[in-house]
Amino acid sequence: MRIGYLYCPEEIIQDIHGLAVVQKEICTADKYLADRIRSNNHEVELIEYSENFVKEIKKADYDFIFNGADGIDDIEEYDQLFEKLDKLGIPFSGCNRKIHYLFTDKPKAKEFFQNCGVETPSYHLIGQNMKIPANLSYPIIIKPAATDASLGIDEDSVVYNEVELNRKLSEIFKKFDKVFIEQYIDGREFCVPIVFNKGEVETFPILEIDFSEHFENKPKILSYKAKWSRNTNAFKNTYSRVKDLEPELDNKIKETAKLIFSRLNSAGYATMDIRYADNTAYVLEINPNPYLAIESDFIKSAKHLGLTSNEFMEKIIQLNNLLTIKSKNH
Repeated sequence: MRIGYLYCPEEIIQDIHGLAVVQKEICTADKYLADRIRSNNHEVELIEYSENFVKEIKKADYDFIFNGADGIDDIEEYDQLFEKLDKLGIPFSGCNRKIHYLFTDKPKAKEFFQNCGVETPSYHLIGQNMKIPANLSYPIIIKPAATDASLGIDEDSVVYNEVELNRKLSEIFKKFDKVFIEQYIDGREFCVPIVFNKGEVETFPILEIDFSEHFENKPKILSYKAKWSRNTNAFKNTYSRVKDLEPELDNKIKETAKLIFSRLNSAGYATMDIRYADNTAYVLEINPNPYLAIESDFIKSAKHLGLTSNEFMEKIIQLNNLLTIKSKNH
């Protein structure tokens, strides 16, 4: 197949003759993934995400688009990316716009989880100048209402009283219009990689987040720094490992995944974040376009299952490509 690999360029600041020059380059992770696809005997061309990316795709005769553009912080712009990909009519990797929008809009996702009959922490949506609900049960965690990848979450996002809540809200409202406050569940955390197709749900080996001594006197949360800022203590002291879970817990998490993803009349891959406490599996969030670099949770899990990176990438391509072909024939 002829495949276009859509990526978000990294901005590299270089000193050229004493001047700071910003150059855009493809990151190492995207190079790696594009090479894995290429090694499966596909013709792969790199497409830089920009204002003109749709024109670039239309100029070429691609059979498939691999969507590696997961570095867009603006949620509206990110939604528009999926809208444009949907309108192109070319099969692309991952979830469609409808599913992406569902899971990145936290209140909508919560409502969906509840309709599926799964447990999820209690929550409130708060806009600027709105009255804070009375009788909140602390501690709570504060998040932007429509972001993913832990954007807007730091080690101070968990608050223990109204004074801390007001202080944090004042800070976060400077950047975001709506805020999501949620009951903080102090328990074990799991990442569940999932591949789904028209009601069929395949749960990959489950990973547990190993919070080290760095978090001994801090809330155990995956902040933005813990996920993405490689030079921080939070990143260096947060690990995820595939775990052989107790059968009852393993079954409970897998059944939770099936209750959610069997309702989606589409195909894609995603990761589900679970907190486990008091014999209850609480669904926190679902990432409908997860990171797929060599160190990512999904690739770790796939390797534990016996899949190479090449085999996993091919599985993703065939999953979405076959779905599109079937849709066109019905």
